[in-house]
Amino acid sequence: MTLLIFQMAIVLATCLVCGRIALGFGQARVIGEISGGILLGPSVLGRITPHISARLYRSEERRVG
Repeated sequence: MTLLIFQMAIVLATCLVCGRIALGFGQARVIGEISGGILLGPSVLGRITPHISARLYRSEERRVG
């Protein structure tokens, strides 16, 4: 349960920061939030630091059902 809260906090903080950066560039906040999601996903975080991505998003946590 604490991992879930930590994951949610990381996602929210990243989206808030990226949203504010997007506003600074004159873009909509949602553009920054989407960019933050891409940064946290396997496309960027998984390629740059796969060990952090693997710890943050454990495979047993991804299972649904």
